[in-house]
Amino acid sequence: MKRLHHYLTLFAFALVLTGCASLGTEKADTFKTQLAYAEGIHSAVVDATTSSVNAGTLSSADAETVGKGADNAQLILVSAKTAYAAGDTAGANAKLATALTALQALQDYLRAHGAAHAN
Repeated sequence: MKRLHHYLTLFAFALVLTGCASLGTEKADTFKTQLAYAEGIHSAVVDATTSSVNAGTLSSADAETVGKGADNAQLILVSAKTAYAAGDTAGANAKLATALTALQALQDYLRAHGAAHAN
C-alpha cells in the first residue's frame, strides 16, 4: 500500500510539473496572463516540493534549495508587477521572463532530484 501511495504521489508530481502547455492550454500572450501563468507555476513548484518531501522522494535539503529558489522567483514576480504598475512595460516583461526562467529551472531541479530520490 505504501508503494502504491508512493507511485500515486510521483504520478501527481509529474502531472503538476508537466504544465499547462501539454494540457492544450494556449500560451499566455499578455503581461497579466503571463504573470498569472508564472504564479501558477510557482504554486505548482511549492506544492510539488511539499508533496515530494511528504512522500519521501525529495530530501529536506533539496526541498530547502527549491524553497529558496521559489522565494527568489516570487520576489522577481512582485518586482515585475511593480514595474508594470509604474508603466515600465519593458522592465516588467524582462523581470517576468527572468522569473519564468528561474521557475523552469526549479521544475527541472525537482524532476532530477525527485526521480533520484525515488529509486
